Parts: sequence; structure tokens; C-alpha cells
Amino acid sequence: MGYNDNETDALRRMAGLATLMTLRVAVTLGLPDRLLGDGAAADQLAAELNVSPVTLGILLDHLTTLGVVEPTSTGYRTTEFGANLCADAGNGFTNMLLHLDSAAGRAELAFVELAYSIATGRAAYPRRYGQDFWADLAESPYLRESFETASPYPTVHANRRAPESISASPRMFADIGHILQTASCEFLDRSDRRSVTVTLWNSPTRRAQHP
Repeated sequence: MGYNDNETDALRRMAGLATLMTLRVAVTLGLPDRLLGDGAAADQLAAELNVSPVTLGILLDHLTTLGVVEPTSTGYRTTEFGANLCADAGNGFTNMLLHLDSAAGRAELAFVELAYSIATGRAAYPRRYGQDFWADLAESPYLRESFETASPYPTVHANRRAPESISASPRMFADIGHILQTASCEFLDRSDRRSVTVTLWNSPTRRAQHP
């Protein structure tokens, strides 16, 4: 069997954690918003954010490689592509998926414990954080608020042919520590995988608001 260099490069990009974490740290620090317009110098940003200017510069260089920011004569500024990571983009990146201090962002990081979940069948979230998702929300008003207000579409239903993998293992999503650990999935007509209804963001408050 031959090996394709393009496929190897694609797999390397998919597997690399550097890019995944660079985007998350950039969003958490608010860099796309801060660098709109004229942008700013790395040293100036570092002083504003109280972070290391050396490592922030490395982060900005990687963001440049990704096309999120671009260099200017005085520093860096957000590109049109990078503006998709701004708070007003309305795509859920800044308040849900990528922000490390949000409920969803914390849950995403539990994926680093996926090997543990596969080996044991146990949830990854408690292994990473010491308690389950709901206990985390109960202890932190900020996390609870970020969870309850994160999605403009609090309840999502999908009625279509269910993939065989979902029908065969409906609990996998609940056991690997992702935000779907807290989801409610109702599988309909599973004998022929004809349709599936999935309800996301199904916290107790959500259930009260959207019975």
C-alpha cells in the first residue's frame, strides 16, 4: 500500500493540538475583537492582558499562519477570516465552543480523557475536573449562566435517517465527557433507524423553559 503525502499532511493538520488550542486561547483572550481595525503590537497586547510577550508573540505568529490575523507595520490585526471569531459573529465560537472559561469550552477539553473513557466506559468530565458537569454548574454561577445563555437555539430537533453508528451506540456521546454528556437523546424507530430526535442543551432549566 502506497502513502500519499497530501493525505499525510491532512492527517497531521487534523491531529495537531497546537492549532486547536491556539484558536481557543485566542478566543479566550479576546484577541480577534481586540485586533480589529488598526490592530496592536504584541508588547502592547501583552501588557494589557498581563501575559508573557514572548509566548503571546508565538501565539500571534501561529494565528498569522492560520490566516486569523495578519502582520502590520506596527503589530497584528484581525483578518476578514479571523473576524468569524469575534464576539458579534453570532456563530457560538466565543460564548460556547472555543472559550475555555465557558461551560461548553470546559466540556470540550474533557476530550483529552477519551482514552480513559474508552478503556473504562466511564465519563471523562469527572476524571478531568473531579466532579460531574451538573455539579460544576451548581458550584459556579458563571458556568451555569454560560451554559443557559450560550445557544440562541436552546433545543434542537433533527428528524432524519439516523446513522448506524448513532443507533448502535447512543450512550457513547454521554460517556466521553463532551457537552453531550448532558444531552437527552431519544431514538425513534431504532429497529430500522428511520428517524432520530436529538435534544441538545437539555439542562433542568432548559427542560422547564422548553418542555
